[in-house]
Parts: sequence; structure tokens; C-alpha cells
Amino acid sequence: MRSLYILRHGKSDWNAAYGHDHDRPLAARGLRAAALVGHFFKGNGWPEALWSSSAVRALTTLERALKASGEELRPAVRSELYGAGVSDVLRLLGVDAEPAASVLIAGHEPTCSGLVQATTGARCRYPTAAIARIDFARPTWQDVAAAPRGELRWLMTPKALAHLQR
Repeated sequence: MRSLYILRHGKSDWNAAYGHDHDRPLAARGLRAAALVGHFFKGNGWPEALWSSSAVRALTTLERALKASGEELRPAVRSELYGAGVSDVLRLLGVDAEPAASVLIAGHEPTCSGLVQATTGARCRYPTAAIARIDFARPTWQDVAAAPRGELRWLMTPKALAHLQR
């Protein structure tokens, strides 16, 4: 079985000084939500492979979550994830995800909700800093890429993660 975790970056700061969209940082709300993600994984364990878009807001979300969980894991920065569509992500998994049984991708909308819909048929609202887990009954990521039919195990929003922390 293969598991894909899809993390949308936290709320970004549109009022910050930045040049290109790629460099937009997280807002305070985004930093807090990323910490909630980290606390969730602290109790549940992190996936084997961690991939982040090269965009500042996506990488900061994942790094902040890792720090909050107390883990010193280093995500792989994948520039291909910035601006990637669903087919691009599936192709990347099929080429580069082995031998990991579980992969977390920190990325962007509409790709996050698009991956859920394309692989499970579920349509969902995907707020910032939400995370989903999709399980695939396939032996390899190449098989997943070729026939991406999975089961949505859960979708956690920052609001739900905050309730779990209480």
C-alpha cells in the first residue's frame, strides 16, 4: 500500500514586501496553523518522504510543522511542485517516490484539491494548512501514477486540528 499526504501551504501574507509570487511569506495565521500540523504529526508519525514546493510559503509551512513536532527531518525541495498540476504530481511520484511507502507533498491550490478529486472522486474545499491522506492499494508509485484510484482516509483543516489539541 502507498499513502499520499497532501499539505496545502499556510495562509500567506499578501501585505508583506516580496518580489515574485514564489517569494510570498506566511502570515502569522499561517505560522500558527503550520504548528498545529506539526503537533498532529508528533502524535501520529511523519511520512517517509517529505517533498515541498520551492515557494517560500510552502517550504516554511512544512519546516514550521517539523519544528513544532520536534523532528529534525529535512524536506526535499522540489521546484517542479511550484505551478505543478495533478498530472505533473502523479508523474513525479511515479518517477521519484520509490522506495518510500508514504510521501507528503507541501504545495498549492488548485493542485491539492485536484489531487483528492482525481484520485478519490471526492470534491472538497481545501483551506490553507489543510492536510489530507489518500491510501492506494498499489504495490508501487508507478502503479499509482498509472491508475491513480485511492481512498481518502481523512482531511484535516486547521480548525479541526485545533480542536484535537484541546
